Amino acid sequence: MATGEMYSGHKSELTGSADLIKFLKTFPKNIEVNMLNQSVKTAMTQGFATPMKKKIRSITKKRRGNLLKGVNVWKISGAPAGNWRIFMGPPAYHAHFFELGTVAQRSAFGKKSKRTHRPVKFQSGVFRMVTHTGGMKATPFFKPTITENKMKAGTVLKDQLTKRIAAYIVPKRKAKRKN
Repeated sequence: MATGEMYSGHKSELTGSADLIKFLKTFPKNIEVNMLNQSVKTAMTQGFATPMKKKIRSITKKRRGNLLKGVNVWKISGAPAGNWRIFMGPPAYHAHFFELGTVAQRSAFGKKSKRTHRPVKFQSGVFRMVTHTGGMKATPFFKPTITENKMKAGTVLKDQLTKRIAAYIVPKRKAKRKN
């Protein structure tokens, strides 16, 4: 999975997630979990959340603050280290309207009717059958962003793990003070 120089010319090569997990198990437990969680969170944020926000800005006609605030990256509670989720949450309760669009209501006169009606109560208290008044075209942003950026997120994860493992293995040298 990751190939690179660790320290002073020594090369280490990991192929596949099983080797990576076995390698990480050699570290103390808290360091293994912290490395994995920090790396996966950074990969999710840089690989998916940031491009998703850019896509939201490009598809919406005006700035959608709540839609942008709704892109969340959270650790799944109770799950093993490295399990994170990206989703649309509060305050973007309307995100599914952008992603899937809105569709006409089911016909009030049976399935064979070609026109779509729905009962609407007016202020006078009278119910009338009204033809569907509109719909919103689907402008997907969530699924396309995930599909387009899978490789980028994997690259970011590899780079982050390599950086964090190298920082742990190679002790930081203290800078000499100039007097």
